[in-house]
Amino acid sequence: SAGNLFFSLPLYLLLMLSPSLLKLSLRRYRLHSFKREFSLFLNQLILQMNSGHSFRQSYMTAVGGFSPHFQKTADELFRIVTFSQQVTSAAKPSFFDALLRELVQIDGNPQNALQRLRVLRNKIKLAEDFRRRSAQATRQIRVQAYIMLGLYLALGVFVIHRFGWRENAGCVFLSLSIFSTGFMWILRGGRKYRWKI
Repeated sequence: SAGNLFFSLPLYLLLMLSPSLLKLSLRRYRLHSFKREFSLFLNQLILQMNSGHSFRQSYMTAVGGFSPHFQKTADELFRIVTFSQQVTSAAKPSFFDALLRELVQIDGNPQNALQRLRVLRNKIKLAEDFRRRSAQATRQIRVQAYIMLGLYLALGVFVIHRFGWRENAGCVFLSLSIFSTGFMWILRGGRKYRWKI
């Protein structure tokens, strides 16, 4: 029926986009998880260095108390820092680029390492607080977008039921394309904020 066809179009688009959206969501979740653990890791790292240990020794000691995913990523960062390698992967988020540059500077300047670590910790804390406030604002925008989606679907069903599918198929497809583009832009646009350290 016309109503089923109307509802099948968004479902088809969702199925087509699901793998990409799932991959993007998983990447963002892992990045946010790493950032949360890294703040705690910096506390342990600073504590170890306050006890008189070197940066490298403190790093390896502190990393042991965290999740396997964090340890794997932190070990990769440590290898890049200690061998002074360049980040060549285009898939690396800019957060890691900035973090690596800072860690290389800390590793190369032991006399200022502790002070720079404290500054780094404060920057990450301030950035995380700002990101949290920004997330609250974008969450409100997404809620309003979903309300508009419900109204749009209800209006679409009414138009098809009242005026017929065949006579308005072109307008429905055009409307659906424009609305879907705007809806996805709103959802993705709220996530495009990237903070730097």
